[in-house]
Order: sequence, then C-alpha cells, then structure tokens
Amino acid sequence: MNMQIKPKNKAAPKKTPSKPWTRMTTAELREATREFDKPLPLSKTKPISKDERVRLAKARQFGVSHTNYEREGVKPIVLHLDEGFLRQFDEYVIAHGLTREELVERGVRREMV
Repeated sequence: MNMQIKPKNKAAPKKTPSKPWTRMTTAELREATREFDKPLPLSKTKPISKDERVRLAKARQFGVSHTNYEREGVKPIVLHLDEGFLRQFDEYVIAHGLTREELVERGVRREMV
C-alpha cells in the first residue's frame, strides 16, 4: 500500500516582472500594479511608531505633504538657499505657524505688487 501525501494547495507565488518598470508598456504596468488598485485591508496595517510620528509632524510643520502637489495648478520648484539663511527661514516659519510654501508665496506676491 503506497500512500502519497499531497501538499495542500498553496497560492502560486507572485511572478516578478520580467523587465524593469521603466521599460514596461502601459498594459504591462497596469498588470504589474493591479494588486494596488484595491484598498489595503486594515488587518494589513499597523500604527505608526513614535519616531514615525515625530518625522511626520516635522514634515507637516515645514509644509511637506504628498497632497501639496495634487492640487490643480501647483508645481514643485527647487530653491537653493544658504544654510544659515535656511535656518532663519525655518525658525520664522515655525514661529509664525506657516509652511515654507506659504512664506515664499507671500514674499513673492508682496514683491510683485
């Protein structure tokens, strides 16, 4: 009597893309990222750590947000500032409850009048 034990049905391992995403067609990208179209179940999430909360608060304080650039007509720019001036700039922003973007926009608008 030869009894073979069959393994339980396991989900097929996810295929890794055969080429880098930079070389994929739109259809290939759509297929490769389809799993991200569904909402993430809460059971797959966890609370952020204390360090992550601190980093998030700092980012929000300086106006860094993934939503800033989602507003229609808002474009990111790069400014190169002296370190000492940037420190003063950030101190001013914090003291006045502004974001960097708000202070730059106020100053530029005032200058353009």
